[in-house]
Amino acid sequence: MPDPEQEKKPSVPGGSNPAQELTQEEIDQLLAASQAAANSVGGNGPIFDCRGNRFDRTNPPRVEPYDFSNPTVLEEHLLRILRQRHGEFADLLAARLSLYLRLDVTLELQSVSTQVYRRFAASVRNPSHVVLFKLEPLNGVGVLEIAPTLGLAFVDRMLGGKGESDPDATALTEIEMNLLDDVLLVFLEEWARIWGSETPLTPSLLGRESGGRYLQTSASDTIMLVAVFDGTAGSSTERIQVAIPFPSIEHLVRGMSALLPAPEDEKPEHSTEWRPIYNNIPIPLSVEWDACELTVKEILDLKPGQVIRLPRQIISDTRVRLGDVSRFTGEIGVDGDHLAVRIDKTTSQEDV
Repeated sequence: MPDPEQEKKPSVPGGSNPAQELTQEEIDQLLAASQAAANSVGGNGPIFDCRGNRFDRTNPPRVEPYDFSNPTVLEEHLLRILRQRHGEFADLLAARLSLYLRLDVTLELQSVSTQVYRRFAASVRNPSHVVLFKLEPLNGVGVLEIAPTLGLAFVDRMLGGKGESDPDATALTEIEMNLLDDVLLVFLEEWARIWGSETPLTPSLLGRESGGRYLQTSASDTIMLVAVFDGTAGSSTERIQVAIPFPSIEHLVRGMSALLPAPEDEKPEHSTEWRPIYNNIPIPLSVEWDACELTVKEILDLKPGQVIRLPRQIISDTRVRLGDVSRFTGEIGVDGDHLAVRIDKTTSQEDV
């Protein structure tokens, strides 16, 4: 009878011995060969699209890395809007804090991105000063992180100091945290304004943490909108980052795209269709010339019966006005029993 263990042995397709086992060396060679083919985007390995069509080697595709653990949920034009809004916010907040603290404060935007919550929580330093907040009437809890050294610089200035802090500080006292809350509320009030909500967003502080290790304000796979700034006050320059669950503000972000001007190639053309009702609209027509110049005394001396001599060439430089717009130029003359103007050319707006 055949050995059942023998029948379970893997075989090599097309090999001389169908029951031959792969050695570890052969397995390593196969893995190395497949890895080399996968890495040969610009080399000798074939590249196929999602439909199984092979790319032409003379026109290889542009390959970009994609992090499936940190999906991007915003289109590039929306990210541009958010970066612009946050850049303007940074300038306004820096000016407001400088007046509030009577201290030179600068705020520079570093990035605006979307991250899953677990990645954002891992980026929060330990120790740090973390404030949990809510923007009423939106759902979801936001997170604002500020380095203790920068927070203490704000507190020092509020207490009458020069805005200095201990670079080795890792924690704030209860009194210092209460004072810093006033500055952070100013931050959140200005940040709430960038969303352009018809209903005013009112920030409120919910609690504090000393780092990101135990943050559990959202599910681990929740998409967060994260803005990172570099803040400077006195001699301290540290990172500030603010994050809020993207589902809470998605409708506001999507609404921002409606405020963008349409691209040039998408702007609707003005209709030039003529309507019969236009035919009976009366438009006053007049003619005019640039005749001559008179001094103020000569104008004051004008009396009925006097003759003003005009240059002969103005006859061929007669302007025809339609309403208040100079539309044509031509030459005035006599046609039977009437004065007439022969139109020679259309007047452009630059010639007026």
